[in-house]
Formats: sequence, structure tokens, C-alpha cells
Amino acid sequence: MCSPVLLGRCLLSCLAVLWGVVPTASLGEDSLSSADQLLTVSLVPDGTRVINTESCLVSAIAHSVGGEDVLRREVAAACQQWAAPTNLNFAWAPDAGLPLGARGLLRQDPRFGDVRIAAIPLPGDVRGVAFSRDSVVAGTWAGDLILNADYPFTLRSLQEVLIHELGHVLGFEHVQGEESVLNPANGLVALTPSDVSRLQQRWGTRDLDRNDRERLNNSAKHATGLDLDNTRKGALPALAFGDIGDLDDVDWYEFRVDANWAGHVEIQVRTQGNSMGQLFVEVLDDRQRVVAAGQVGATNDGVLRKRFATRDFRGGSYLRVRSTGEELSVGSYAVVAFYVEALETDLEFMERAATWQYSHLSQSDTRYLFRRGEAAFFFADDLHTNDTLATAQPLVRSDVPVTANLHRIDASISDALDLDFYLVDVPNEFAGQAMTIRVHSRDDGRLVPAVTVLSSQGDALAHRTVANGNGFLVVQLDAVEAGSYAVLVAGNSQAVTPFDTGNYSLEVRCDLPGVHLATLGQGEVASGETQFHTLRVARSQMFHFGLLADTAGEGNDAVIFATLFDETGKAVYFVATRPGEFRSAQSIMLSPGSYVLRVTVAVGASSVPSPGIAYRFEGLPDSENEGPTLLDPTLSPFPQCDPTRDAFCYPEGSYESPYIWVDGISPDLLPPEEPLNTWDNVDQFYWPQLVIV
Repeated sequence: MCSPVLLGRCLLSCLAVLWGVVPTASLGEDSLSSADQLLTVSLVPDGTRVINTESCLVSAIAHSVGGEDVLRREVAAACQQWAAPTNLNFAWAPDAGLPLGARGLLRQDPRFGDVRIAAIPLPGDVRGVAFSRDSVVAGTWAGDLILNADYPFTLRSLQEVLIHELGHVLGFEHVQGEESVLNPANGLVALTPSDVSRLQQRWGTRDLDRNDRERLNNSAKHATGLDLDNTRKGALPALAFGDIGDLDDVDWYEFRVDANWAGHVEIQVRTQGNSMGQLFVEVLDDRQRVVAAGQVGATNDGVLRKRFATRDFRGGSYLRVRSTGEELSVGSYAVVAFYVEALETDLEFMERAATWQYSHLSQSDTRYLFRRGEAAFFFADDLHTNDTLATAQPLVRSDVPVTANLHRIDASISDALDLDFYLVDVPNEFAGQAMTIRVHSRDDGRLVPAVTVLSSQGDALAHRTVANGNGFLVVQLDAVEAGSYAVLVAGNSQAVTPFDTGNYSLEVRCDLPGVHLATLGQGEVASGETQFHTLRVARSQMFHFGLLADTAGEGNDAVIFATLFDETGKAVYFVATRPGEFRSAQSIMLSPGSYVLRVTVAVGASSVPSPGIAYRFEGLPDSENEGPTLLDPTLSPFPQCDPTRDAFCYPEGSYESPYIWVDGISPDLLPPEEPLNTWDNVDQFYWPQLVIV
């Protein structure tokens, strides 16, 4: 069992600004697959830190229901229930045991899943809690699901809580008065028609894959060609993607092995990194006789490999992929074929390419990817065709969700001079609402994007930045008028290689609430100076922070740093920006206590000492509720002063807010001893894997 802790109910709000709605439905023939259509899932190892205790998922939950394999099976079944009816896939990911909420990528971090499942003791009336993927303040907490380690789970009750909480992970709230897995009074273990309807209204019905859109490949006659002929004499693999959309779907592929090649050919079907589908695979000879068969899915970690001597094939041979016939055995997959002895492509690179990240690519595109390598590949190079407002590319409104006025595209900035202009229409019914523009940089450690919003005549429009870091740039305009708007995406004008080019996803929508960050601390800092602020937290709280700095003197290569320390002097949050920019970093869950914010500035060796630079440290707490809180409020360092009113006793006085900011360091705190930051390229700090705090 887990060590006992005093935790209260955890309810997080669903500000769908940073994450937005997960998939995009009804992809047209030339559309690219959204990175949002895949969510990775990992089971947190026992001993992983979860706020102020350790997870015991395996020893508590798995043990009570029959073992870890049973737990994995039930998690996959719940995920598949939500994925099967719509354009969504879940896929397993490893978990390195980093604390929940650790600094990291907001999507597909290689160290843990987008959805991490843990278990800690919770109050007796709580079986589980979930952090919505729609939260602007949750950071890598977004999507995480925590089970109550003290609850006596049966297989049935585990199924109930998993499917219910996964609905919250996807951004759905409780419903009352209807049969639904989202109704906590129902205790259901399968989606109802109303759940499926709600799901498809938001994300659409499951779409045909690329091959079926060109021509249904459900027979040998209409098989999709698996191109082994144009692989540079076997130096490159052939790679294709598909999707089994229902129990009756069958995908055929035809391939021809070079009879003059004396060696072996290997064929792989991979759900790993693509879905949790359990699929049945057959290899057939030129007479359509089955020569090999097997399943791919959880039983073999999502990879089925079949190797043959090339002499075993004559003429056209076939690969057939279909559902196993089991309920919910649907999902996306990749097919890889290569000549074993001739292959020159790095196997790890090949395995990364055979995942959802590249599933929008055609076979000719994947050959280009293998020839050029990841660093030089742009999956939607427009060849400078939309570099001006006059040549701006109109974006087509997505069919779902109908309430969003959603426009999206996947594209790339291919060189330092590349500019991407897009046109977006706002119909009358969306006038007066906020417009949210979100750019997701798809290549970890590369593009640091910039966005400009213009009228259709080219006039720059004022907007505010909500988030700018960890691969995401989010800006908003309030109360837009009906009409046409232009959005310009480019690399940050001050960025250098490798931060000035890369692939990205752009999303423009009009259904999300306006987010306004509050100024928490402000001042002026110059070279050699240090500014301090004090934060008091009475209840556990999730925070989204950012740092805005005014412009400095011309040619002054300065970096402004803000670091938050706990009472032990440990750095718990870090962000860096350049003058004239707003940058944000990993959102953080802060436990009750006192914290010190240190603000400094550093300049490059070729720059003169920086004069005073004005800064604002801004932030946003969870909008509706706090995170896990002490059941006994008297154990908080800042308890409620009066049980009749919601006010807290701080050294600075009584305040109704569960947190306060104070300029300077309080006398009860010591300045942190950690050395001051030294100058470095500020874009290094944009990506969490390039800097460790």
C-alpha cells in the first residue's frame, strides 16, 4: 500500500486554450493528420512522485484486479471505447518515473505518456481524478489520471472509473439526467449512444485512411502498392500507413520482391506509436495463399515482424491487415518493408518514422524523409508560394466542431526568409467572440515560431500572448468582428539555426474563452542587479507563469531570467526571455508554503552591460478550483483565519485569496544561494529538453 497522505479532491478546470479540441475530423484528400489525433498513455512506476507522496499503481490497483497485465488490458479497453467511433488513437508509451508534472514536452514526450496513470490515497468518496487535456494551466499534468490507491477496486469498478475519467481527460464534463459514462450516478462501462453522439459532434466520425480515400483497398484487385522498387537498391525501407476503421475493414497491399536479390526481406506491421488496435495480419503469395500470419497489438508490444528469403516470392505478393474480430479491435498502423542485407537507414530512425507523427506522408514522401533525414525534412514545404498577403493561402473551415469556426493546417518554415500568410473568415455568428491562434512546433528542439495577426487589408492587429514556450505559441484577440483576417506565421526574427526552421501545426478558432494573465510581480533589473518577489500559497494550486520584458538598447544581446525557489532553496520553476518578448515555461503545481522569485539579467560577451530593463512576471492560477489540498486546513502554513469566511492568515495580513505576491523577500525567508544564470541563446530555454532546472 501507499504511504498515507492527507489529500483532498482534485478538480481542475477546462480552459481549452493551450490544448484546444484534440482531433480534427473529416480530413480531405490533401489534408495532413493532426498531431492531436494521437494520445500516448503510460502506467506510472511505483515510487514515482505525485505531489507530496509516491504512486503505488502496481502494488495497490494492479494487485487488486489480477495483475499488471489485467490493468493494461482494462486501460486499453477504455481508451479504445473513446477512440473507435472518432478520429482519435491512443498508443502505449514507456514511463521513466519522473514526477507527475515534470518539466517536459506537452505532447509525445519520449519519457512518459501524454496520459499518465498513477495511484495515491484519496478521500474515501473519490475513486479517481483526471486532469483535462483542455487546461491552459496544467502543463504536463494535462491528461494525467490518478486512481485512489485506498479504494477496494474490483474489475467492474475499475472499468467504470477508467472510462469515466478518460472522458474528463478528453475535456468532457459531468452530465446529469441521462444514460452516459459521464454521469457519475450511472456506473456504466461502455459508451452509450448519447456519449458517441457527443464525441462525434466534437470530433466527427472515424475517417477513411489515405489509401481508402484514393480507392478502397479492400481486395487484392484494389490493393495499395507497397513500393519496394524505388528504395535505392534496397538501401531505404518502404513505409506506408493505414487504419482499420471498423470490424469489417480490410486493407490489402501488394508488393514485388526483386528475384535477382539473394537475401531476405522483412515485413513489419506496427501499431506501436500509432494506436492500441489489436489487428490480424497475413502475408500471401502470388496465388493468394497464406504463407505467414499473426496478430499485432498488446501481445507483442505493437510490432509484428515477418522475415522471408527473397527466393520464396515470385510475382506479386500480398499483405492483408484486418480486425481480429474482437470488439473495438480498430486503429491506425504502419507497414514497413525492406531488404535486410541492403538496408542503410538507421533502424531507430526507421522506427520513429513509422509512428503517427509521420502518418500523413505518402510513400514517396517517406522515401524523401529517409534520404534527407529528420533535420532536413519539411513535411509541407510550400516553396514560398504564400510569402505575401497577396498570395495568402485561404484556410478551409473544419466541419467539426460546428461551434468552433475551426481552421487548421500543418505546414513548415523551410528557411530564414520563409513567411506563411493565411486567410481566415469569421462569420457573423462568431462576431464578438475571442479568436485564439495556436502554433504547435512539431519538431522538438527546432522552430521557435512567431505570429502576426492582420486585417484583410494588411493592418497589424493588437493581440496578447497567452503562452510561448514548450513548443507552443498561443495568442488571442478579444471580441473580433465578422470578416476576413490574415495570420502570418514565421520563425522568430532573432532566432538562429536550428530555431529558425521547422514543421508546425496552425489552429485558428473562435469558441474558446479569453484568457488574461495577471501581473504578479514587476520591476526593473539591470546587469549585476537582482530583484526578488515573495509568493505565499495557502492551498495547492496549479499555475501558468510567463515573463515579459520591455525592449532594451539597440544591439543589446540580453537575456532576462526568472527563477522560483521553494523554502529549501530548490529551483522549482524557470523561464527566460529576451527584451521585447513574452515567454512561458512548464506550468507547475505548488504546494502550500512560501516561495521566492529571483529576476536577473545577463548579456553576451560582445554586448555592453544592460541598463535597467522593465519586466512583468505574469500568471494564471487554475480558474475554478485548487489541486490536492490538505484535509485538515490547520496543517497549512497559512490556515483560514475565520471558519465563517474564506480568508487566510499570511504574515502580511488576512486575505481571501489562496495565494498572494509580495515585492521583495520577506524577513522570514533567505535569498537563494544558487549561482546566477549566465548568458546563453535565449531560444535554448524555449524547449524543456534543452535545459534542466
